Amino acid sequence: LKASQELRRHLTPSKKELIAQVRRTRTGGGHMFGMGKNKGDKKQADAPKAAPPAAPGVASAMPAPLKRGPMEGMMQDWPLTVDKIITHAYLNTKDQHTGPEPVSWLYWEPYNINGQIQKSPRILLPKANTGMQLWEKLVQPAANIELVLCGHISGEGYREDANAAGKTVHQVLFDAQSAGGRAGNGGDGWLRILEFYPDGKTVKLRTFSPLFATSLVTQQFAWKRDSRNEFEMKFK
Repeated sequence: LKASQELRRHLTPSKKELIAQVRRTRTGGGHMFGMGKNKGDKKQADAPKAAPPAAPGVASAMPAPLKRGPMEGMMQDWPLTVDKIITHAYLNTKDQHTGPEPVSWLYWEPYNINGQIQKSPRILLPKANTGMQLWEKLVQPAANIELVLCGHISGEGYREDANAAGKTVHQVLFDAQSAGGRAGNGGDGWLRILEFYPDGKTVKLRTFSPLFATSLVTQQFAWKRDSRNEFEMKFK
């Protein structure tokens, strides 16, 4: 038992070590979340943000998260080294940026009238940015951003546009929460798989459901093969 505890102590990182690992792998620090904003960090926040050491094909392929309807401060402090974003309601199933309608929030109250579920009124968030505004204010002006992933709107979507530097930005929507019906299987287990090729330029997207793959009867439906669900993106 003592030997086992000693081995575990050497193999299990401490809380301090885990925090250090997160800081090393988080590109550009925590500035996009408003962290490091006290007076002592002002010089660090204003200085260009350098990319931390990254293992080829691993950390470099990880997108940075950006909340739904981000406010101005989050975009102004975006690290110059981040080239991939994952966000919320940015693209719709018509391959268009969301907007120009302002971002709103819904307080859901499970009450019903005559057997019909009622929704509470939506509350506008005037300082939040739509997908259209996110493109105009952050993605398009940036020379480094090359991929935007998003969800929220059920279905698939894709578009590519040139940024201010003339570089192609791939923008992908995937959201399976309504697959099988909201009263059905809750998305049918659909996963969007992104495979980053060793050439550093090619990413293959595929759509797979382990739910259908588990049965011999439904295995033939486990992969979506249409052009909206299986395609390649090329990066320069």
